[in-house]
Amino acid sequence: MTLYFLYLAVLVVLLGVVLPAVWSRQPARRQAARAVLRLLLDAFGRRG
Repeated sequence: MTLYFLYLAVLVVLLGVVLPAVWSRQPARRQAARAVLRLLLDAFGRRG
């Protein structure tokens, strides 16, 4: 059951942060999505 939540969380991050950062035509949205992605990667990098 916990593994499903992990997969769901990864999917939500991909759909909500990574895809807008890559495919948005609006520079402000791309920049904001990159900033959030950077924060997430930093947070997970410090734990590991």
